[in-house]
Amino acid sequence: LLMSNILNLNELVKSSAVTFSLLCGFFILYCQQATSSEILAESAHVRIITDEKYSTDDVLRSRSIIKFFEEKAWPLIPSTIQAKLESSPFVINLVRTPGIDGLFYEETTSTPGQSNRVQIYINIKLLSDSDNALQVVTHEIFHHIHYLINPNEEAWIREGLAMVFEY
Repeated sequence: LLMSNILNLNELVKSSAVTFSLLCGFFILYCQQATSSEILAESAHVRIITDEKYSTDDVLRSRSIIKFFEEKAWPLIPSTIQAKLESSPFVINLVRTPGIDGLFYEETTSTPGQSNRVQIYINIKLLSDSDNALQVVTHEIFHHIHYLINPNEEAWIREGLAMVFEY
């Protein structure tokens, strides 16, 4: 059953790759319209920012996500990967976009010597459901870690593994 679901996911990803790419492009353009971001919570490894209106509860929930990451997730990341991540924290952009809970996006650059920019977007509405928020954040952060290990992995493998690591 698992293999059948993975194969179905692979076909879905292949058949909708153009649609998905366009959706991601519009999503990124939408998110980049804002001019300045405010930091809601920050640690040595994670920074949560937003351009959206937010509540005190959103700040508290952002802090709990960071606490979860630092106490539960970070210790599980192999030290060789931690070393690659030490130079820059995960930046999670909280946005209000209908129909998208989370998105990992790697913006490639053609400038020699300049590294690609990685973005993680999470729908700010998820903060009201802490279990779902942790699941989506874990999924998107896993994409970042997997990207460091194998940036050219096939989409169905990336998604399948990220889904496994949600739990």
